[in-house]
Amino acid sequence: MLYEKLVPIVGDPNIIERFFAANRIWAGHSCVYRSDPRHRYRKAWIVRLIERMFSNSLGDLFESFMKDMQMRRIRQSIASTISTGYRPRIIANEIELEFHPDTKRIEIFE
Repeated sequence: MLYEKLVPIVGDPNIIERFFAANRIWAGHSCVYRSDPRHRYRKAWIVRLIERMFSNSLGDLFESFMKDMQMRRIRQSIASTISTGYRPRIIANEIELEFHPDTKRIEIFE
């Protein structure tokens, strides 16, 4: 249902098409978003400027710094949540980010 109603607001149409094609098998249908008036593919000049400024080693350094900062915040949040006795299902590593804070509902379904 999520992918059936999904409308990308911005983005390269070729990349979006590849995304939908990769998910078409299990979603059971293809999504048509190009005729949706909410989809626009035009980056603002400031976005293009920032992308150009950070598409080098400076950008890699900044991204690494931001990743480390986010991972630290996630670990602190997990530690404080677990200390209260609540058991969220949260996975955060280089391969996967999974945030399911409402494990009580998951346990009910199981």
